[in-house]
Amino acid sequence: MAIASSDIDRADDPSGYPVATLADSNSRRMQVVVIADSTGEKSLVSLIGAAAGATDGGVAALAVRDDALSTLSDAEGDWVPLRLGENGALWVRPDVAYGAGAVGATVPRMTLASDDPAVALLGTMDADTSILAGAVSGTEMQVDVVSLPAVDLGATDNAVLDDIAAKLGTIDADTSAIAAAVSGSEVQVDVVAALPAGANVVGATHDVSGLIVESAVALTVKYAVIDFASSGDNTVVAAVTNKKIRVLSLFLVAADAVTVRFESGAGGTALTGQMSLVANTGFVLPYNPHGWFQSGESALLNLELSAAVSVDGSLVYIEAE
Repeated sequence: MAIASSDIDRADDPSGYPVATLADSNSRRMQVVVIADSTGEKSLVSLIGAAAGATDGGVAALAVRDDALSTLSDAEGDWVPLRLGENGALWVRPDVAYGAGAVGATVPRMTLASDDPAVALLGTMDADTSILAGAVSGTEMQVDVVSLPAVDLGATDNAVLDDIAAKLGTIDADTSAIAAAVSGSEVQVDVVAALPAGANVVGATHDVSGLIVESAVALTVKYAVIDFASSGDNTVVAAVTNKKIRVLSLFLVAADAVTVRFESGAGGTALTGQMSLVANTGFVLPYNPHGWFQSGESALLNLELSAAVSVDGSLVYIEAE
């Protein structure tokens, strides 16, 4: 925009420099102070890039020198000048306190008040670490053994403890006895006395002396002769009250052809089947501890023959309960 002579109004500037008033199509106005040297050949624009002090002209910004920064006397919101330190540097500082400290007299540092939470926490940590340091001896932590307070137990509690002590003593004696019975990794078994003689045995057994023990009762082994030639019933062993005739072994031989059968009672219940024999034949029933057959209680042992043929032999039996 060119400045017309009609736009210059010296009266508008107290410094005496001409003032150019610029206006746009919206009637917005801007006043520019036109400054030139005494020859009128240079303006602010023509000084751009020139060394300061090498030529006349230009407007330098001014600031107030304030070596020791002090509090402003102006009220908040007032216009105030910029302030420079003794070296010409613009004062700029955060709104916190500064101090010299050990980092150097010319190097400011931030300081905290003594009641700051961080300062208080550091103090607590310092006290705690001092306590821990006092508990260290060399490279090891010391542990102090303090005496425990005495405990006064009542009469009831003492009785319980006495009972426990007595039982522990008994257990100790018992385990000592058990330990004495161990030889190496095995338990020793000593035979303290011979078994008593007589019928004092357990279970069912037998011996060659003529006894069989059944349910802890000793039973005498007995013998009977078979020597019959009559057809029909023949009593081999007579009945015994409350006893059963149990045949453990036998043998017999027939002189001629005949059928034989053992029965409980004369003409009674069959204990065997009918066994047919021819002349001079027979059979053997070897020893059987459980018995081959037995009569009913209080019944005789009968041998039934189908004919009057001589049948001879013998048998071994007991009178069982």
